[in-house]
Amino acid sequence: MLWLIVIALVLLGMILIKFKEFKHRFAFFVVVLIVLFMVVSSFSIFRNHDVNVSSFDGVVTLGKLYVASFVNIFRNMGDVTMHAIRQDWDVSTREANFSLG
Repeated sequence: MLWLIVIALVLLGMILIKFKEFKHRFAFFVVVLIVLFMVVSSFSIFRNHDVNVSSFDGVVTLGKLYVASFVNIFRNMGDVTMHAIRQDWDVSTREANFSLG
């Protein structure tokens, strides 16, 4: 797996040299960051769940775990957002209970 990352970084460097304009480099950089995130996160799922990717069923299982982890992340973000919305954000209530003395 390490050799794959090294090859990807070498190819990244070669392609990055070819791009001259800033907007092309920036877009390429964003795409590379997304791909690296996907590789690192899939490797993390692979390592934590001991999935056999040498078979088709193992690859399908890895894909299901990958999608399930992202669904779980977005579900947790929704829970945190809903918790923040349900808080008492009224300033007058806090000022009534606050004393300087």
